[in-house]
Amino acid sequence: MHRFLRRWGISLALLALIALYVALKVALQESEGLVWAGILLPAAFVFSPLMFPRPRATRAQALAAPDRVAIYFKPGDFFCIRLRLALGGIARKALWIDAIADPEAEEWMREVNRGDLLTPTVVIGEELKRNPDPHWVGRHLLPPDAAEASD
Repeated sequence: MHRFLRRWGISLALLALIALYVALKVALQESEGLVWAGILLPAAFVFSPLMFPRPRATRAQALAAPDRVAIYFKPGDFFCIRLRLALGGIARKALWIDAIADPEAEEWMREVNRGDLLTPTVVIGEELKRNPDPHWVGRHLLPPDAAEASD
């Protein structure tokens, strides 16, 4: 239950606030202001694990594919959301590992980050970067000829 709340807590809190707000507006028979519910609903999605590409990988899968870009993330983390949005469609080419859902990944992340769960942490081969520039990650996700053309 604890891991579930760590992954979904912000989204569930936003959904509860939206439901309470809409219920209050309906009870008061007020229609103005309901636009806020429409604005906050996408925010609940953005802060949820659904924002990140599926299927999700595990730490073991990332170790088995050292040539792939592995991105360790936490749902709801601002910097992870920024990286995900900046990568756009090419984000699906990376292995996305939910550091909260995968206990082995969480343990490894705390090991390499002096006890902290710093996300996003990106691993490409032997190279590890914490909160990297999205352009740097994107260059590693593009085919070599496309990456050279973008430089």
